[in-house]
Amino acid sequence: MFIPLHVLTVISVLFLIVLVLFALRGRSGRRDLLEPPAAGMPPSLPANVDGEVRTLIRAGEKIEAIKLVRTAAGLDLKEAKQLVERMEREW
Repeated sequence: MFIPLHVLTVISVLFLIVLVLFALRGRSGRRDLLEPPAAGMPPSLPANVDGEVRTLIRAGEKIEAIKLVRTAAGLDLKEAKQLVERMEREW
């Protein structure tokens, strides 16, 4: 039985695409299994960032403090604002 070369090439390329898609799906699946942080637990900031955030809060630079927390902890705007406000109340 003879299968033309172009048909074999197309089948091989499709097979490789399917393999790559399964490999990528497996990687994202592992990331989904990571547990999110416990509710109510604030993320920990490095000591130097924590000190700088507290300095900005004392200086009345709340927006700059929120920006710093967002970049340092990788939080969204709402979470960073809540963390800064919590730190402000503790001060």
